[in-house]
Amino acid sequence: MKNIKKIFLLSDALALAHSSRKEHIFAGQKIYNKNGKLVNADGVFAGSSLLICDIIKNVVDKGILTFDEAIQAASLNQMNYHKIRNKINVFWNEDNTVNKVEII
Repeated sequence: MKNIKKIFLLSDALALAHSSRKEHIFAGQKIYNKNGKLVNADGVFAGSSLLICDIIKNVVDKGILTFDEAIQAASLNQMNYHKIRNKINVFWNEDNTVNKVEII
């Protein structure tokens, strides 16, 4: 596996992610939520319906990364790359879902 410090977990989740809304205007286009897939009027993929916490849960549940590695790949690696020195505390539930986030 690649060096964990070089792995970044990212999300480009759109406003429809985790929403009961079925459509939304984004970048001048109407975007539709079709069974969890976000597409434009032509059916072309328009963006992710997964939030970063969903991505972390997926890679941990699938055994791709440990929980600690996934947290590092979703936060610390990007912060180190961009030299961001804020302190961020993320509190997780037992099922790998986010409970609370604090930025200090």
